[in-house]
Amino acid sequence: MRKLVLPKYFGRPSIGLALFGCTNRPFYHICVFPDRALGRRCESNIIEQVGTFDPLPNVRNEKLLALNIGRIKYWVAERNTHISVPVLQPLGLSGLFPIHPKTFIRARDSRRLGELAAHQAAVKREADEKAKEEKREQVTKAEEEEKKAAGEQEVEVEKRRKQAAEAEKQGENKDRRIEEARKEAKKEEEHGRGEEERKQEGGSGSRIERLKHRIIWLSPNFACVFAYLLPLMMSVSSSLVVALCPDDVQIVERVDREGHSEAHFQYEIERDTKACDTVQLQYPQLYAASCEDADVDVTISSIPVLPNGTNVLPYVNLNVSALVHVPSSHVFVRLQCLEAPNLDDQYCHDHEAQIRKWGRMIWPCRALALSDPDAVQLPFRFAYHCFQLFGHSHYLINVSLVPRLCTSSFIVTIPLETQLHSSVAKFYSPESFNAADWSPLVIVDLSPSDGVWLRYERPSDRRVKQMTFTIYEKQDAMSKFVFTEIVDAPNSGFKWTNIPAANYSVFVYVNRHDCNLLCGDGDSDCIICPHTVARFTLLKDKYTTAWRNLRSAANFAKVFALALLGKFFTCYLHTYTYVYTYIYVYIYV
Repeated sequence: MRKLVLPKYFGRPSIGLALFGCTNRPFYHICVFPDRALGRRCESNIIEQVGTFDPLPNVRNEKLLALNIGRIKYWVAERNTHISVPVLQPLGLSGLFPIHPKTFIRARDSRRLGELAAHQAAVKREADEKAKEEKREQVTKAEEEEKKAAGEQEVEVEKRRKQAAEAEKQGENKDRRIEEARKEAKKEEEHGRGEEERKQEGGSGSRIERLKHRIIWLSPNFACVFAYLLPLMMSVSSSLVVALCPDDVQIVERVDREGHSEAHFQYEIERDTKACDTVQLQYPQLYAASCEDADVDVTISSIPVLPNGTNVLPYVNLNVSALVHVPSSHVFVRLQCLEAPNLDDQYCHDHEAQIRKWGRMIWPCRALALSDPDAVQLPFRFAYHCFQLFGHSHYLINVSLVPRLCTSSFIVTIPLETQLHSSVAKFYSPESFNAADWSPLVIVDLSPSDGVWLRYERPSDRRVKQMTFTIYEKQDAMSKFVFTEIVDAPNSGFKWTNIPAANYSVFVYVNRHDCNLLCGDGDSDCIICPHTVARFTLLKDKYTTAWRNLRSAANFAKVFALALLGKFFTCYLHTYTYVYTYIYVYIYV
């Protein structure tokens, strides 16, 4: 290691990369630089070289890294040296620095989400202030109009009084007219005062009176208008349901270095299934390709909904959250029911209403539309949490991106609602509630081309150290055991690769000493552990490239061996025939 110690430097030093190679073959020296106030980094102001780094992997796919551990510890611990981001990654991967690069990336994403929340709070606060100002202006304008109307009414009353006084002066023959004019003026004055009192009360009394008259009119004809009121009440209830499902979008507008926005954008959430399906049909190739891991991160969880009043039972909603990392004009979230043993599941067993309304069955669809995708800072988040889940039902969740034209597909299932969430179980039977009797929500990610991701999601009040995944392959009426995988916390799943096409069942449960996954027919003392079963079908093989090449080589070896065996058998048969013929001729001839 060479040292170039400058006699004069000040400020906080930093550890960075110095390029000592060329553009097409870079090679870096890890060096200690003085404070940036001394100017741009160059070879002349290097304090000390503490390592080398080769970013290009060798034939064994290794990136070579040489470090002077003692000097790095000295500069970091004693001199409080700043470590740049390019150096942080090799130091973290080497195990010297305790911060992993993904920790830095998560911190950066958390900072962005915090800035997004602050921005949305500021926008909401500004909108609230604007709404209050508009309301104050409307109230002021209404008061001015009321004062103006009251002034005009006073002028009219004064005019009528003058007319009555003039009529009184004209003689006794006009007494009757004078009396009528006085009565009319008094009536107008009382009417004006009543109007002012009703306006001051906000018109509540007049609305109540009008409502009473309408009720009196409707009561004898209630049977006739019931057919009109029922759709109206249903529309009001549906609007209340929509109001209970607010927007869950986190989008930050892209800004330049000076803090100015490049362009203004707007977003719209489409909650109507027919309109969403119409937009999605414009992209027929949307399901042709699967999204990559770098395109979108999809998080699936469950939310228990407890009743606020009477005559309502608790239920569980599905929460689908998509964190999009690529520019997208549309994000589609679609639910499809695969199977449902519960007849109350309207997604699987109540298709007549959709067929009567639209002429065909349309699966629930929600979409986020952006007016200008380039004006959005990445990543942005779109979530929807109002699809209801039913116990033991299997759902296919598709999250699609446009113009990427890719889709991420997931199979989701839950056990009984009381077996998933403790709050629902306590609602039905708080006395017999057992915190150990539970099983999770199971997610099967079908997007990878070389396998599937098997994950589980537990409620926040459930604590578990290990989760067991037991996989069976269904063959006609039999089930063949494949393997068992144990996932340790905090991991929530694993990737299963090199899978042949078949029907599979995944049993996910907490392995306990007092229960078993399977029990024999004659074992009455055996207790089955609470578990969740996820069934899925692979229509084609999902192999890695290395596994495909290995299978091709194995198949070629089999064919070659069979060919050699056939050739040997043919030669043996010809030799045997020749010897037999020779012996026959020798004996009988």
